[in-house]
Amino acid sequence: MKRVAIISDPLSAIAVAYDSSLYLAEVALTMHCEVYWVDSTTVVTQAGDGVEGRVMAHAMQLQACRHSCYTVLPSHLSINDVMGLSDVGELDLSTMDLILMRKDPPVDMHYLQITYALSRLVDLSLIHI
Repeated sequence: MKRVAIISDPLSAIAVAYDSSLYLAEVALTMHCEVYWVDSTTVVTQAGDGVEGRVMAHAMQLQACRHSCYTVLPSHLSINDVMGLSDVGELDLSTMDLILMRKDPPVDMHYLQITYALSRLVDLSLIHI
């Protein structure tokens, strides 16, 4: 089973009615992938055994879609109304088969730090920013 990480804004900031990240997550789930939601503010590089270290982040595993994201969802729904979630704690991003980053603007220092951290994984995963 393929493992997919979606790096995005915190779940509390997601506009359920129109956020395309939810659509991507739903598509991955229908393809029988393990899907992890990664809060972009938690991506860090940790010193490790190797020179490069590890890229870690806090993640929630998405387990099921309760409402289809293929249609426009009512704005009153929360992320918990739409997706089944479970906290998996710290996740080593090098274990992912695919990493998607869908972060809202601005392109600032935080964004650049995440892309720098992800650049350490280019030989390990397929990354789309």
